[in-house]
Amino acid sequence: MARFRRIPSFIEAHRIQKRTLVGPSQNGYQGMLVAYPGDYLCVDSQGHAFLCSAEEFKRQYEPIEEQEPHPLRKGDDHD
Repeated sequence: MARFRRIPSFIEAHRIQKRTLVGPSQNGYQGMLVAYPGDYLCVDSQGHAFLCSAEEFKRQYEPIEEQEPHPLRKGDDHD
């Protein structure tokens, strides 16, 4: 069976402090999402919000240096 690796992608994220509802207009899906304290609210390059548990977030993402160009802002050389 073939093996695959996740293509590197860039997101913006912040950790949720209290129970939060994320509506369909924000998440790009048809239903409501419920975030709980400790979860991460992430926004992809298309502007869609999605939730990620703290454990999953730590497994899949790593912080980038602030000096690096912002990958989600086109034409912006500095953050």
